[in-house]
Parts: sequence; C-alpha cells; structure tokens
Amino acid sequence: MTADQKPTFSIDKAFSQAFSIFKQRFVSIYLVLGLMIVIGVVIGVVGQGFSFFLRLIIIGPVSLTTKNRDTITIAFIVGGLIVTVLSIFLNQLMYSIMYATTYKPLSKLGRNEDISSDDFSSGLSLNNLKNIILAQLLFFGIILTAIFVVTIPLTIYLGLRYSLVLFLIPDKNMTLREAMEESSRITKGNILPLFGFCIVNGLLVAAGILACCVGVLFTAPLGMLSLSVVYNQLIGSAPVTENPVPVPTPSS
Repeated sequence: MTADQKPTFSIDKAFSQAFSIFKQRFVSIYLVLGLMIVIGVVIGVVGQGFSFFLRLIIIGPVSLTTKNRDTITIAFIVGGLIVTVLSIFLNQLMYSIMYATTYKPLSKLGRNEDISSDDFSSGLSLNNLKNIILAQLLFFGIILTAIFVVTIPLTIYLGLRYSLVLFLIPDKNMTLREAMEESSRITKGNILPLFGFCIVNGLLVAAGILACCVGVLFTAPLGMLSLSVVYNQLIGSAPVTENPVPVPTPSS
C-alpha cells in the first residue's frame, strides 16, 4: 500500500477471512489465546498478592502503633492511594509483557502466516515494553478523561484512532510516537466501520457467553483473530492463501 492510498477494510470480509484462517490454524490460535489466559491469571494472582503485601507494610504498622482514629483514617487514605498507584503500574508492566508476547504472533496469524517460538519472544525488547507501557498509560488517561470530563464520544473516537497501537509496536517494532501516527493515519476515514466492527465483535463474544459460556471458546478466538485481520487489512497486508497464485515474470 502506497502513502497515497486510503486504508480500508470490510467488516464482513474481516470475519469471513478470520473464520477461514481459524479453520486452518485453530491450534496456533488457541495457543496464543491460552497464553493470554495464563498470563491474565498470573496478573490477577500477583496483583492481589502485591496489593495485600503493600497494605500490610504501609497501613499495618500505623494501625498497630496508634489508637488515634484520625491518624488511622489518614493512613488508610494515603496508603490506599500509594497501593493503588503502585498496583496500576505493576499491572501495566505485566499486561505489557502479555501484549509484547502475544500480539506479534497474533498479527502473523491475521496474515495467515506460520508462527514460531521466536515470535513470542521477539517482541520482548526493552524498547517495545517501554512503548507499550506508555501506550497503556495513555489509554488509562483517556479512560480517566471520560470518567471525569464526561467526554465519552471523544474517548471512543480517540480509542478507535489509536486502537492499533498495540499491534504496531511489537509487529513493526515502532516507537509509541510512530505507532500512534501510523494508527491515526490508517484509521482515518474508517472510524464508523471500526465502531461497527467493535459492536459486531462484542455481540459475537456476548453470544458465546450466553450460550452456556461454551460458545465463547469459539467466539473469543474468532473475535481476536478478526481484529488481527482488520489490522492487516488496514496496513495493506493481505492474508496468505494456502495455494498462492504465482506472479508471472517477464521472460528474459
């Protein structure tokens, strides 16, 4: 895709291509999804343990050494804020590891390419982790803006414009600034289709949950893969077909 071409994608084509790739590579897709789930569980367990430990060492001594109710209240408020900030930072770090580990192979699966063990580790550079952490903090700031400034439409718009940052950083080894500029460029003019895709994707996953939660084993990876296909459509990387047609070359 040249710089003059407008990036586009098709919702129905994204889901149909994702379903086709899913049938061919469901083992690899479940491997990526399984790794996400494992890391997510670890994040939950470590996060709760870390929060409990911090409260124990920050608030515990105050409650044991004084009976003044005002002092204990202040300790709970200040200590709670410290624990919250440190817990958020730890969660962002661990989620950044998950994104750096899984979004590179997920990007390749969206192109219907083979993945290897190197794809899971290649995104784990310090530069990628730094940029993903910054992207996470940026998204967190956007959410806080929506809560406190009540600018939900603006937040949705910005979220969609920069929705592909977490793909671009590990897949293309971009800095946060480069990924934001590229995501903004390729999503320009595609906000409504992206919004429609997110609604359809959300309904798909919700339908899987409503089907006694069993359906989510199919709809969750399909939805995840569909997002990767959309990303690859917008960057101009068409999925690789099983039997690609050879390009004729001029005879010498």
